[in-house]
Amino acid sequence: MTDSSPMPGERSRTIRQQLLDQLDGGPFSAGELSRLTRQSEREVLDHLEHLLHAGKVKALPASCAGCGFRFEKRTRSKKPGKCPQCKSTRIRPPRFTLP
Repeated sequence: MTDSSPMPGERSRTIRQQLLDQLDGGPFSAGELSRLTRQSEREVLDHLEHLLHAGKVKALPASCAGCGFRFEKRTRSKKPGKCPQCKSTRIRPPRFTLP
């Protein structure tokens, strides 16, 4: 007699594994990663926070498109609202890459 039960399918990769796979191709913003993994940007940011604290991902700081100010000391991975120097709201988001 043969077993007619279906073969267990390959487990799908977790969101964090998908993010790490994507980041192998170079630096990406949270918005770009959101589109690539088909997850909400908020969910991607939550996972990136965990990966940052684990040391598996490195963040390249956000910068102002108006004056070039770099948010070097910022610890949050979300894009800042406005520049502290010129008050511009044209902010380039932080980019994430593998260390």
